[in-house]
Amino acid sequence: MKTALISRNRNTSTGSSTNYILIVLVWLFGIFVVFWGCYGIYQEHDQEQKSEQYRSTLTPISRAEFDRKQGNLQAALDGLSVLNPDSPDHEKAQIEAQSLKREIQTQIENQKTPLFETGKDNCKARVKDQEEFPSTVEFKWFGTDSTVDKTARQITVTVDYTAKNSMGAELPYRMTCDTNYDGEVTNTSRTGR
Repeated sequence: MKTALISRNRNTSTGSSTNYILIVLVWLFGIFVVFWGCYGIYQEHDQEQKSEQYRSTLTPISRAEFDRKQGNLQAALDGLSVLNPDSPDHEKAQIEAQSLKREIQTQIENQKTPLFETGKDNCKARVKDQEEFPSTVEFKWFGTDSTVDKTARQITVTVDYTAKNSMGAELPYRMTCDTNYDGEVTNTSRTGR
């Protein structure tokens, strides 16, 4: 009986020291994670400072090109609007700035996401505007489709619906709307189905 009691005490003390070691390891890991995060923030802040120092030494056009390469397109456009008219090569800088502005604006347009839902909603609104009896228009649940033409930068929306004519007969129609990437309708065509 004494031997069983002694071996049980040894197991208990070994278990608590193992728990203590695990707790210390977890704390050390937590401290490591905190320091690693702080170091990453410091490095990021240091990189931003160096980038800003370099940026401040550039001419407005070089600064705009730098901002564009960094992905900050709006800052690039804003920087081009502040050219010094007293500089000796102002005309040359204006021509370069205009060219760069066009490139940046095209890049901004190319990054725009097409607004499908706005295009669909505007096309449905156009259907109701063009129908003789707009209160009788009923859209099909699965009768709306849209496709994107990236080269023309337009969305083509097709809407299937029914509407009553002046005799009260319900007729099926299909409206096809061309919209820009902002969803504004630029062209429509309606056909009977």
